[in-house]
Amino acid sequence: MEEIYTSGSAAAEYVRAVVSPSIADATKRNIYLIGQKAMEDELASEGLTWTGGTDPQDDVLLPPQDFSSILSDPSIGIVLYSFQMRINYKQLTKAYNYLASNPGCQLVLTNDDQSMLLPDGGYAPGEGAIASVLYGALPRGQKPIVVGKPYQPLLDVIKRE
Repeated sequence: MEEIYTSGSAAAEYVRAVVSPSIADATKRNIYLIGQKAMEDELASEGLTWTGGTDPQDDVLLPPQDFSSILSDPSIGIVLYSFQMRINYKQLTKAYNYLASNPGCQLVLTNDDQSMLLPDGGYAPGEGAIASVLYGALPRGQKPIVVGKPYQPLLDVIKRE
């Protein structure tokens, strides 16, 4: 095997090759990322740009009942959720707002794991458990696109290579 495909690398390639081109209006193909530096590196390797991610303006706690920093951005057509240890309400609210307010905005997950094992035993919420708060913003009948194992998009990316 010459290459190792992570759910992050597959998600970045899938967004570039499939999700972004499926959005007819090129001005609405921007990505809002909830994810860490590793996911930013994967997006950059595919020539993609994004907002969010490790941007210090998103890595903050909002003052009580202050939503003034949650602004609309109709250019966001993709919300990409990847593992993020520093997830916060501002990031979730921005993502929820884009999904609920921007017609056709797609939610893409690198995986939908409900839990993960902790190194010393026990469990922590997985990416899927945390991202599930965003499902309420999706139009009725729309589901997130899950790229990682065991879903078809991961196999599609590997087959293309």
